[in-house]
Amino acid sequence: MRVGKETLRGHLETIILALVKSEPMYGYRICRSVESAGLGLSFKEGSLYPALRRLEENALVESYWEEEEVLGRPRRKYYRITPRGAAALEKKIAEWEALNRAMSTLLGRQPDPVRIIP
Repeated sequence: MRVGKETLRGHLETIILALVKSEPMYGYRICRSVESAGLGLSFKEGSLYPALRRLEENALVESYWEEEEVLGRPRRKYYRITPRGAAALEKKIAEWEALNRAMSTLLGRQPDPVRIIP
């Protein structure tokens, strides 16, 4: 089942932080990593780049340009998590776990474990 755009919007920054925690990524790769995980999640660059800008403005990620062009392809801008971003991610995970438990209880279901995509 695909997750609705409105539902996903509230979790986009958490998803980005979780992905760039494992390794720096450029925008297109972030989108493709989410889609290729087969979890029913996807978003477009039109949502991604404003979220990356907010994360950068709040010092949760930092960006840098790759050192050189590769065979005529434009340089890529990479994003990596900052220590402040790692702390914010841990807080967001704890909030998600609490919400997951509460919703599962209200719906009469077992809460799902939190998995971070490597």
